[in-house]
Amino acid sequence: MPETNNPGTNNRSTNSGFRGESSPRFIAAFALPWLLFTGFFFLKFFYVTPPPWEVALSAAVIVAFLSAYVAALRNYHRPARLRVPSMIILGLGVIMAPLNPGANVFFIYPAWFLARAYPTRQALAAIALIATIVIALTLAFDLSANFFLPALLVTAGLGPISLATRRYEETQEALTRSRKEAEHLARIAERERIARDMHDTVGHTLSVIALKSDLAARLAGQRPDDAAEEIREINAVARQALGEIRATLSGYRELSLEAELEALSGTLSTAGTHRIGAGDGLSRSGNQCDTAFESRHVRAGAW
Repeated sequence: MPETNNPGTNNRSTNSGFRGESSPRFIAAFALPWLLFTGFFFLKFFYVTPPPWEVALSAAVIVAFLSAYVAALRNYHRPARLRVPSMIILGLGVIMAPLNPGANVFFIYPAWFLARAYPTRQALAAIALIATIVIALTLAFDLSANFFLPALLVTAGLGPISLATRRYEETQEALTRSRKEAEHLARIAERERIARDMHDTVGHTLSVIALKSDLAARLAGQRPDDAAEEIREINAVARQALGEIRATLSGYRELSLEAELEALSGTLSTAGTHRIGAGDGLSRSGNQCDTAFESRHVRAGAW
């Protein structure tokens, strides 16, 4: 069997990712809708005038968030690389939660990304950890419901959805690999079938040509007309073999048992045996060949 690269053998675990770096088109299509959540972070500035240091801190947090967010999107299909950006965003949420209720958005993004970054049990544990941090911050700083309710509800909802999405992608990836492997094996099987058919066709034809050539050489000195007839038959057999080879390569070669027996009968009749049918045995004629010719006859039958 020919050795070829099998696309199905390159298995990758959940943590190693399904594909490579995300394309710019994917980042643009996915990033813009999700950035709408950050609008909650700026609501405070419409009804409260924060001190300058908080404005500066908020601006620095937004810059850090956007950097981590883009890094997460670039590695969206490489789960192991989602962990650091997710932790950075989560840390920004912890820093800003006592100052701005809109910082609850920084707990939503890690819930989505971390659900993709770990296997199922660890992903669920990460989602539960984020919810625990929200509750702890609420209790420690006596935060309002405007902070913890959206953070808890959205995190509890989006985390499992992200996990289910990742599982769906894994399933689709496995199905794609299975389909490619099946197609790969089908191509190998087809090549092997064609190789067997070619072997049978060429081997049978060469056996006939060898027998008839030997017979023509034996008849050339004493019966030149019969020798010429054998040579003409050799030519016909060769042309017929070309047609069979073309049919084989085209995938349309369909020989029945009767057709195979007809071809074998032609070979055996060259050596002086009787015609055979589907239910007949092989019988020798009264004309006996010499030992060398008979052994060649046996080898031809093996084809």
